[in-house]
Amino acid sequence: MNGARRGKWVVRLKGGDSGLFSRAGEEILALRAAGVSFEIIPGVSSVFAGAAAALFSPTHRGLSNRLVVFDGHALRHDDFDFRPLLAHQGTTVVLMGSRQVERLAAGLIGAGASPELPIVLVENATLADEHVAIATLARAAAGELVPRTDGPGIIYVGAAVALAQASARAAVEAAA
Repeated sequence: MNGARRGKWVVRLKGGDSGLFSRAGEEILALRAAGVSFEIIPGVSSVFAGAAAALFSPTHRGLSNRLVVFDGHALRHDDFDFRPLLAHQGTTVVLMGSRQVERLAAGLIGAGASPELPIVLVENATLADEHVAIATLARAAAGELVPRTDGPGIIYVGAAVALAQASARAAVEAAA
């Protein structure tokens, strides 16, 4: 903030979502308290960039009219309740949860989800080393959906994710 107080331009460039599971709120309050003028220029949300990378819409008409987005670190807690994730009947999006994909899949099946429900893991969305992996909850629970990076991937679960599977099949057939 010292540079800003001296009238210099200061840029805080943040990857990912500018205000979703970040310290943006605390930074905004600190800048206001210090009397520093600022501007937030948002980009495309990683929630939608990751879905676009997997070639599906998480709110596809007729399949999902709701999104539940949460921080994957919550899955580390033994008392995490998976049942609400089934009750909304939309697409569940887990940010920063790629290391918990097996636990998520097993927990959803244990809460009553179909083992055939599609799940996709997107890593490094929109980057040159982007990776999209698609499976069912059963396969993911069995450890078949393994992250390729140490970064914070995005997990999608729900009926709309089946469209990512259809896109992947179409791409394979077109390449053959």
